[in-house]
Amino acid sequence: MEINKNGLNRKIPPETKLLVRQHCGFGCVICGSWICEYEHFDPEFKDASNHDANGIALLCGTHHEAKTKGLITNEQIRSYWNNPYNINHGIRNNELFYSTMPRVFLCGNEIVDGGALYANLKFTSPFKDMNKSTGVSSLKNELRIKIIEIGNPKPNEPIPLLFNFYDSIEHLNPILIIDNNEWHGDVNNFDIESIGKKLVIRKKKGKILIDIDFDTKENTINIGNIDITLPAINIHRYRDIKNNEYGINLNGLKVLNSRVEGKVTLIGLLKNSPGQFETISE
Repeated sequence: MEINKNGLNRKIPPETKLLVRQHCGFGCVICGSWICEYEHFDPEFKDASNHDANGIALLCGTHHEAKTKGLITNEQIRSYWNNPYNINHGIRNNELFYSTMPRVFLCGNEIVDGGALYANLKFTSPFKDMNKSTGVSSLKNELRIKIIEIGNPKPNEPIPLLFNFYDSIEHLNPILIIDNNEWHGDVNNFDIESIGKKLVIRKKKGKILIDIDFDTKENTINIGNIDITLPAINIHRYRDIKNNEYGINLNGLKVLNSRVEGKVTLIGLLKNSPGQFETISE
């Protein structure tokens, strides 16, 4: 491990890395890319006596190389550090390219042949079209939310991918959205960390909401962990203790080592009350 003249090694403490990621908007301060590296710029690592989050920036490979070659100065990095790309624009400057249909795995279960997962939310309103004898509304509303969908291949174009992951029962706050291969994150998440091509999102310390491994070389997308909630819809990973394997729990339905073909719909029946959603049944 490299040690500088002050006896400081390159291993940055996890708590410092988290501060850097949060300040930089979880991506390169210049372009927003989520595949990036930690760069000491004030002072440079060779002169540093400690790992100060105020002098470390996230840089993608391209901009890290430009900085190493002297094409970007430390003063310029400080300017970007003061106004990180993702803080100003939102996390959206990241595109995923799969030229052939990728194999998609959700907690060990493969989604194949255009498989898709939907949340189908049904609402009744107690405030309109009320039946006087029963006091029950006959007005039905339905909200269909695509959670996972793999599009059809098109010549000379990347496979269109769609992922919608939320964590809030009340407000449907997005954790991660991938729309036509462009992914959008939320800088208000506790932590977004990229490890190679793997993306890990945490809502609070120690709680992983989702991790996804995008492997274009192997042509796979592997969602290894998930914990998301929609009104009356819960999707999370579970452990089969007997077989020591992981599977996916879809609203209480436990699925292990399966192939999901066609479209799978989760049903949530709700009633609409002022300012909130209340579950009737699942």
